[in-house]
Amino acid sequence: KETASIAHVCYVNNIPFISVRTITDNANDGGSENFEENCDKASLISAEFVRSMLGKLHPDTFNKG
Repeated sequence: KETASIAHVCYVNNIPFISVRTITDNANDGGSENFEENCDKASLISAEFVRSMLGKLHPDTFNKG
């Protein structure tokens, strides 16, 4: 819901928008037990994905060691 709301406002105002979301729970009932650990992992996965995409768009800026 949150991302859809932001996307709609951007669409109505003709503002480019992209969202990256990462799942923090799993299919079984144990997801809430590992929530903090899953959030840490999801954050790292999202950050690496964004860095990778920015590196493809702006290689001189984002591919520095």
